[in-house]
Amino acid sequence: MPFFSVVVPVYNVRQWVGRAIESILAQTFEDFELILIDDGSTDDSAEVMAQYTDPRVKLIQQENRGQGGARNRGIEASTGEWIAFLDPDDQWLPEFLEDYYRVIADHQEIDFCYSSYRRIYQDGRSVPAMKIEGIDTPILSEDCFRDRLYGRFTPWVGAMAVHRALLEELEETGLFPSGVRLGTDRYFIIRVVLKSRQTAFIPREETLYYCDLGVSAKYTKLKRLGMEKPCYPAILLSIEEWDAQGKVPPERLASCRRYFRQRLIPWISCQMGFDRAYGVAWTMLRRHVSPLRHPICYARALLSFGYGWLRSFPALRAIARLVTGKRKRTAG
Repeated sequence: MPFFSVVVPVYNVRQWVGRAIESILAQTFEDFELILIDDGSTDDSAEVMAQYTDPRVKLIQQENRGQGGARNRGIEASTGEWIAFLDPDDQWLPEFLEDYYRVIADHQEIDFCYSSYRRIYQDGRSVPAMKIEGIDTPILSEDCFRDRLYGRFTPWVGAMAVHRALLEELEETGLFPSGVRLGTDRYFIIRVVLKSRQTAFIPREETLYYCDLGVSAKYTKLKRLGMEKPCYPAILLSIEEWDAQGKVPPERLASCRRYFRQRLIPWISCQMGFDRAYGVAWTMLRRHVSPLRHPICYARALLSFGYGWLRSFPALRAIARLVTGKRKRTAG
């Protein structure tokens, strides 16, 4: 049984998938299996993947189920003790798995670890995803929400590894959500963080995340067209279900809810901006923020709600930006 199983979902990225595969096969730590899920590609992605004859590579083909469904299929087929993920248009640095193995070996109590990464843009810009100053050793935490690590050092699916036992606990209620593309990573990561007993953050950049290519570019385009629905309501509903079933310690849920109250403001605006789901946004606000217990947060959320409503009318967008001081974002 390999120590790591690496899951890569592939859909119509033939010009980049070779780079991702080669970055994995070039790892200095060699005890791993690579599971490539061809999620119904209609280009030459399958032919590119078939060129790699390394015995550690497993190629699985299926009908298109979306990125979440492809990752779930990869987890199902994996045999490693730890599961790691990489998107087909991104790249690992050569010592990714070796650095993770060292941390896991030194801290056997952890069941989830993640590292920093670097964003690479098509115009050549290279930006670190997290500001790390004066930190040389892994940061351990029993509750990332309580210790404010989630937010300061936010996990990303392409720079993380999860113990198989933790994934087996999540399988009862689902791993990556299927049928929803936008926000599936965050849905999965938040549930992993809630369930983990000990996490480790590695303060090194281990992954290159290409923001304007492949998977990232497709989702960005769909977001701008309003064709992708975020799954933030599903995240909140999942937390409510776990709360009712007593599957997460009360103190962990309390710290998680504090984080949600802070994040609900942009989430509400995001929800309405993508699909004008006013009812969903209002329900999110009522369920998780009380005007009596959290007056400042409630007021800020209402302002965000109002901005999202104004933004849904093209003629009022310019006025809303002037009033709030927000500028239209450019690509990248």
